[in-house]
Amino acid sequence: ASVLAPTAFSLVGQMSPGEARARAIARATLLGYFGYFVGPPLLGVLAGSFGLRFAFVWAACLVALVLVLAPILRRQRA
Repeated sequence: ASVLAPTAFSLVGQMSPGEARARAIARATLLGYFGYFVGPPLLGVLAGSFGLRFAFVWAACLVALVLVLAPILRRQRA
């Protein structure tokens, strides 16, 4: 798991054009670390309020949403 973030940032850098590479890596870093800091407390609140199953289903739905939107957004920028 410790290689996930550097690998993701490297992939963002490789997929970005040279003039936009720094900005793309900065955005990926910002969004990634935002998720690290906000995700666990938010899942804890959801699990405490609605149950653990709901929290995990909610997280799975967000992952599915990202998997659907990422290719669409990539095509729009290309």
